[in-house]
Amino acid sequence: MFSSKFNATGTAAGIKCLLALACYGALAADLVIGSLLDLSGPIASLGTHFRNGTQMRFDEEKARGGIHGRKLKLLIEDTAYDSRKALLAAQKLIRRCSLLTCFSDTALQPHRARC
Repeated sequence: MFSSKFNATGTAAGIKCLLALACYGALAADLVIGSLLDLSGPIASLGTHFRNGTQMRFDEEKARGGIHGRKLKLLIEDTAYDSRKALLAAQKLIRRCSLLTCFSDTALQPHRARC
């Protein structure tokens, strides 16, 4: 129970930090933020909840008109709790467009791919 409350609080705080970064960072019309999540694999249910919560928060900001008039765009890639897939997903996000930032859920496999 503690860990899920901690993760939810950490997630909300992390998204607020990302949105604050957007206020100061990118000059592009759209603020593009990527996310590496475990949407399949052994912990898919956690990644799905994380995706739904993140999307809900982004939708709230979009409804307010974005950040300083700039549209928010969330790109999500599935890592399947696999470090190789996480690395490929991160590379895909980087090649796809100029990301303001990228974040992932609390799983270990994506973090190993970035190290």
